[in-house]
Amino acid sequence: MRNLLRRIKVEVVRLALTAYGCLLLSLCRIGIRLDAAHRQYSLIKLEDHLAAIPGFTIPNERKYMKLFGSYLYSNKGFICELGCTFGSFTASLASGLRKGSKKIHCHDLFTWHKSFGDVLE
Repeated sequence: MRNLLRRIKVEVVRLALTAYGCLLLSLCRIGIRLDAAHRQYSLIKLEDHLAAIPGFTIPNERKYMKLFGSYLYSNKGFICELGCTFGSFTASLASGLRKGSKKIHCHDLFTWHKSFGDVLE
């Protein structure tokens, strides 16, 4: 019985170390991808038609979403945006995605209120 428990313990430790190693490898890959994306940020240009879409985001946020679509999204799983309002953020994200990428699911309960100002003018 003692030998069986010792073997189980050794196996559990081995599995934990393997899982930890896989986690570190995944984090390393993500880090490499983030580093490469960071270097590309200055090269990303936000087209005029994307900058012209009214919205509550600034151009740098839209530029980052284009970068995310281009370099960081791995096409695993779906993208879901909640609160897309006029679509400025969504359009920037979609412009960076590769052809054949999965769909972006957008959901919004937006209602215009006069306190929002002249965003549409």
